[in-house]
Amino acid sequence: EESRKWLGRTVSVFTEAVNPRNESEIIGRTDRDKKVIFPSEASLIGTFTNVQLTDLRHETFFGLPAE
Repeated sequence: EESRKWLGRTVSVFTEAVNPRNESEIIGRTDRDKKVIFPSEASLIGTFTNVQLTDLRHETFFGLPAE
């Protein structure tokens, strides 16, 4: 599957909102319009941040903030 090729990569994500299912996570989108969920603070909403993609479930990526 094409999306699986992105696992392990670090990508720039535009942070959009707090995850309503888990307030310690942020939902954002890559420049390819892929949804990414990762742990972070609400103060990042509206900014770009680098995220390492670690998992893929259906069409949603999960990741961790990158250094």
